[in-house]
Amino acid sequence: ICRVFRLVRRLKGLKQMIETLIISLPSLGNIAALIVLIIVIFAVLGNTFFYNVNQEQDFYGRMGDHANYFHLDNALWALHRQTTGEAWNEIMYYCSNDDNYRSCDKCYGEYLGDGCGGAFTGIVYHVLWQLFGTYVMMQL
Repeated sequence: ICRVFRLVRRLKGLKQMIETLIISLPSLGNIAALIVLIIVIFAVLGNTFFYNVNQEQDFYGRMGDHANYFHLDNALWALHRQTTGEAWNEIMYYCSNDDNYRSCDKCYGEYLGDGCGGAFTGIVYHVLWQLFGTYVMMQL
């Protein structure tokens, strides 16, 4: 390990790069905090819009115990999964179903139509997340 430190002292270009990295660490912390804030905002929105989506309409298991919006932690994991590109379009399809009796898990009383998504909500939410998650967050 000491050889690496001696090497850094000798090579001026490498020394400048490490100094630049150390100077930019507070800015990277601010960017990381902003990204975490946006992820939490999307998770809360997903929990609000899609908490009542019926998982049984998915026969292939793309929505399950870990990929749903029932709770905030599940929403965070679902967003992480969709950021990698895995089954995001199928989850978007199930969250954008307009038939309340098919798409809602609880389809009685005040729950009918609440938290089941919809065509506009499901498509806009998931496409915006793909734009942010894939093209902004993954490119950093």
